[in-house]
Amino acid sequence: MAVSVKINGNPCTGVTLVNSTTITCFPPAESAGTYDIVVQNGDGQQGTLAASYTAEAAPAISSISPNAGKLASGTACTFSGTGFLASATVQFGSSPATSVVVVSPTQITCVAPSGSGAENVTVQNTDGQTSNVITYTFQPVPQVTSVNPNEGTLAGGESVLVNGSGYLAGMTISFGASLATSVVILSSTQASCVTPAGSGLVNVTVTNLDTQTSAGVNLFEYDATPVVSGCTPNHGSILGGDAVTISGANFEPDDVITFNGVLATSIVFVNAGSMTCVTPPNPAILCIVQVVDEGNVVGGASLFTYTTVVLATPTLTGVLPPSGPTLGGTLMRLTGTNLVSGALAFIGGILCSNINVVSSTEITCVSPQLLPGVYNVTVMNIDNQAATLTQSYTAIAAPQILSITPSSGSSQGGQTVVLTGNFFSPGSTVLFGGVASPSVTYVSSSQLNVVTPAGTGVVSITVIGPDGQQFVYANGYSYSTLYRYESLIRYSNGQAAAGVTVSVTDSTGLAATVYSDASGTPLTTAITTDGHGMLFFYSASGFYAVTVNTNPVQVYTNQALGVGLTPALFRKDLWFHSPTGQALSGVQVFICTQPANTTAPIPPPRTHPVPWGGPNPLATIYLDPQGAQGSVQQPLVTDGFGYCGFYVVPGMYTIVVMQGKNIILVLPDQQVE
Repeated sequence: MAVSVKINGNPCTGVTLVNSTTITCFPPAESAGTYDIVVQNGDGQQGTLAASYTAEAAPAISSISPNAGKLASGTACTFSGTGFLASATVQFGSSPATSVVVVSPTQITCVAPSGSGAENVTVQNTDGQTSNVITYTFQPVPQVTSVNPNEGTLAGGESVLVNGSGYLAGMTISFGASLATSVVILSSTQASCVTPAGSGLVNVTVTNLDTQTSAGVNLFEYDATPVVSGCTPNHGSILGGDAVTISGANFEPDDVITFNGVLATSIVFVNAGSMTCVTPPNPAILCIVQVVDEGNVVGGASLFTYTTVVLATPTLTGVLPPSGPTLGGTLMRLTGTNLVSGALAFIGGILCSNINVVSSTEITCVSPQLLPGVYNVTVMNIDNQAATLTQSYTAIAAPQILSITPSSGSSQGGQTVVLTGNFFSPGSTVLFGGVASPSVTYVSSSQLNVVTPAGTGVVSITVIGPDGQQFVYANGYSYSTLYRYESLIRYSNGQAAAGVTVSVTDSTGLAATVYSDASGTPLTTAITTDGHGMLFFYSASGFYAVTVNTNPVQVYTNQALGVGLTPALFRKDLWFHSPTGQALSGVQVFICTQPANTTAPIPPPRTHPVPWGGPNPLATIYLDPQGAQGSVQQPLVTDGFGYCGFYVVPGMYTIVVMQGKNIILVLPDQQVE
């Protein structure tokens, strides 16, 4: 008979009766704890072994220390958590840890295997339960590629940047056998530190906390302080140009020589105790000669005497170009006479840069930053004799646009707009979205009258002065396709409302911008109906309210221009009158595509008339600009004023008017746009 086994009242699976004293089975899942085991025979008899089964919780890792280590095996790690059983194993990715010791149910120690990058780490108990996943990172060996600066004094104490890769918090840096101080890890590829004392060429070594280390060979050199002991000859002209030999000690090939801080030319390293150079111009009489090595300036005696030379008075006769931007940066050419090496150039008393005495008659330089205005230009020789050309240079500010009126117009271009701003100049160029205006008229430094080129959409306006300075007025002008609005205005008695003023507002209730033609010519007078009561104007696509100042006032809302289906629907208004001027009310109007058939078929003799459905083919027309009400069945019928209107896609149409069965008017080639 069948035997069953239950733990904590839950049945085991895979129950096998081996013999009268042995049963094997698989326990059910239970929460951690100790439970009774109950065995029941098929006859209902059962036996209980109290508190005989303990369900162990799955192991759980709360932390690993350290959580990162070297690529090679050997990093000792400590796991903290719960539920660790004796003989538990530890897995780093697909590799097992070694030297695993279960110290207690809450701690395991082990040695990490080799690996790379981030790996998932788990603990598995002997009962097959596996812990949660925690991440351990195998870190690369740090590398050193360069040190900046790569030279320093024997005493150390200099801040340097160490560049490379694999830098981690806590890393140490050594110069030779000595540790650097004030190490700061700026990123994984750069650290800063202060050099220790040392001598000669040394390796620079970086060591992470995981003991991984590498050295950059001979990356830093400790230099002895250069010493200057003599200068031969020890005198020369204030014009410079004298060849001299500097003697001393600890000179290096990259050292430079200065005379009272002015850099010598033609510097040649001979050996550690000798260098040669050519003296610079200098107005001082006694001059300190110094050798500069990586920022360490040395010297301390008046080693060179400049001999005064009587120089001719300089003259300044030409300044080119005579103007430039206030921001400076203009390459200048100054011409004159008696100009000597070391001469200076000033504009408005401000020193120019990049001064080069080309010859005794020419200096080149770069203009400084200036305020707008006209300035004197001065050249000064090293003996302080100077020459000035008055009012010879004009600093021109970059043009500035403050406003544009009007700020929108026809995509066809040809509209005159007014730019107001500052620092406009004759000869300026104006671009609309990169397209040059065909006509720019300089009115004043604060106004340009400009004709728009053709364009589309919203564009930026750029004004470029004759000196190349420019200003961009972002999204300053909007191109629109202008659409014609027309309507016949009548009084309530049917009389044409001639000479009546009209106002137009846009969908926001503000006064609309309207034009007299499709090219965007602004209306200079109030909108007024003509002598026949006809009203028309042009404006951009949208919905408008048209208010006619009759008595009483007539208001037409939701008047659409250029708004509708794709392609857009456009409105067509028609009025029909007899030759005597009487309104043709109640007549039928057909709108046909072209070519249109407007002739009724003629039946053969002595036969019945042939039925005719009217002019054809008929166009699809609508009563609203969106076509939301669907197409309209033809024919249309004129109202009491002889009027009818409709919306249709742009194109060429034939209009046919019938009274009864008779065609009384055919209007071909009617353009709708």
